[in-house]
Amino acid sequence: MSLEEKEDNIRLVVEDNGAGFAPSMPRARVGLGLGNMRDRLDLVEGRLTIQSTPRHGTRIIAEIPSRLARFDSGEQGTQVQK
Repeated sequence: MSLEEKEDNIRLVVEDNGAGFAPSMPRARVGLGLGNMRDRLDLVEGRLTIQSTPRHGTRIIAEIPSRLARFDSGEQGTQVQK
């Protein structure tokens, strides 16, 4: 997992080498989680990219425009605020 701020966006990448799935599968078969992520990112003009192959793992990339977030580094760690 990685979280980084680029020039114009904040990017979260989560990947594994697990079972994977076919991204073309209907939402009901994949689960609600990815659909909810896509819907929430749409609300903030973000983007969700899913790269997955059965038996070869999954890579999920979530990006939002950096103008929508502010980093506040405090004692409890870094928090992203809208």
